[in-house]
Amino acid sequence: MDKLGQKPPVVIEEVGFWKQIRPHFYCGSPIGQFIEDKLLQATVPVKLIGDDRIVKKYFSLEAPITTDTYGIDMKREKAGGE
Repeated sequence: MDKLGQKPPVVIEEVGFWKQIRPHFYCGSPIGQFIEDKLLQATVPVKLIGDDRIVKKYFSLEAPITTDTYGIDMKREKAGGE
């Protein structure tokens, strides 16, 4: 085992070459590929590079939130002058 400080820490950010190292998708739908890609981003660097990142026991998705005007056309009017 190396003494502390004899070997510098190395950081590899796979974001720049992620498409080249990730496996091909099994899913055909866009949402399936999105979910598969997120799961692969958590596991492939650990197996392929030996990354020591923490992999959570759960997988969460952000829910898209949109606003609806209930069919009412919203118009903005600005006051004149300065």
